[in-house]
Order: sequence, then C-alpha cells, then structure tokens
Amino acid sequence: PKWCEATPKFGLSSHYHISFLTFKENYPDIEFDILHLDEYFLIANKHIDVAIRDLFLKQKYDIVFISLMWGSNLNPSINSYEIIKNSNSKIVFLWPDLHFDWGVKELDNLDKFSDLHVSYHDIDHNFPMNIQNKLLVVWAAVSDTIFYPTCEENKTIEISFIGSTRHN
Repeated sequence: PKWCEATPKFGLSSHYHISFLTFKENYPDIEFDILHLDEYFLIANKHIDVAIRDLFLKQKYDIVFISLMWGSNLNPSINSYEIIKNSNSKIVFLWPDLHFDWGVKELDNLDKFSDLHVSYHDIDHNFPMNIQNKLLVVWAAVSDTIFYPTCEENKTIEISFIGSTRHN
C-alpha cells in the first residue's frame, strides 16, 4: 500500500522507509517499479488484478515483492498470483506484521505461490516445515535519510524515538 490504511490523509505507509527508499539507496543501479494497490484503486477505480494482468502481458519481472493489507478487498486475488507465477517471476511476500490474528493463515494459504516469505519482526510460531524453509525473519531496514538527513536544511526534528510507549 502507498498510504497508511489506504488513506492518503494518513500519509505514506511504512513501506516507504522500510522497503522502497532503503532498497533504492542500497541498490541504486537496480531498476524497479512500484504498483500500489490502494493508489491504483483510487486513481483508476479498478482492482489491482486488472493492473497485474495488464503489466504481465507487456513485461517480465524477475522478482515480485508483495505486501498485503490486513483484511482488505484491495489485495490481489488468487488469479493474480497465478499470472505472476506463470510468468516465471519469483514471488516474495513481505510481512511487516505476522501474528496469529493477521498473517499466519494468509501466509499458509499463499505459500504455494511464494518463493520466499520475509517477516520484519521476530515470530515464535511453530510453522510447518515447508514454510520454515521459506521464511526469513529480518529487522526492518530503515533508510538512513530518515534519521540522518543528507544536509542540515532537510533536518526537521531534533530527536527521534523508535519504539512504543507501551510494554507487553
């Protein structure tokens, strides 16, 4: 998704500083396209399945990264995953939040399409072995420019707090 909760007034989603910006900074020579399921729906007034079908008729992609929105009807359908797989593209699912209320059931249902699952936080679930073999748990990468601006005029805050005020 482009925006938090698919709502432009909430601002850009965490994918901008966790995925897109960090990837672009670390691999500047690699070309990549971004298709936001929420932006496509708001602009084209069509489901993301239409864009996926049209894209894969025109172009081949080596790797497709997919991040879903919790409980959203904007997520791609099974048909889209089949189109991507049939194009011989690798599919990597990004799971910023992976827990029993969200993600575990979806991960299991989509595993037949995946080449890799990446979770941004530690999980202690006992996944079936077929999923464990394709599950990579990593810390969320965050763009340095968020916390260390490239020039003083870009600096808008004096301090950054990363974490939460609650403790479980």
